[in-house]
Amino acid sequence: MRAVAPPGAGNVAGTVSGAVLLGLADAAFEVACNGHGRRAVALDLSAHFPSAGVPGEVLVATANEVARSARTASYRIEVAGGDPLRPPLLCQALAYRTRDWHLGEDAWPPDWVAGR
Repeated sequence: MRAVAPPGAGNVAGTVSGAVLLGLADAAFEVACNGHGRRAVALDLSAHFPSAGVPGEVLVATANEVARSARTASYRIEVAGGDPLRPPLLCQALAYRTRDWHLGEDAWPPDWVAGR
């Protein structure tokens, strides 16, 4: 997920608002945890702001799956700005994987459904 932090996304300190960073992280998390076909919802998200985002810079959110079971999946999410060594946001998130399938279970290959 890529986004540009608009000038109006700033906070009183003149940096990108944490809400903007968290919104971008949440969108990447949603795509990642729902990418296996089963509907998933957030159970927990822990956030750490190691540096400040600069209004107007390009922000890139990446969500990587760390572990997945039949019912839960864990993700590491990073929102990076201009300095890749100092991301403005790091998250650890946990998703609950429901029994429901996007587009219905019949839309997926049987071996995919059996293994997921």
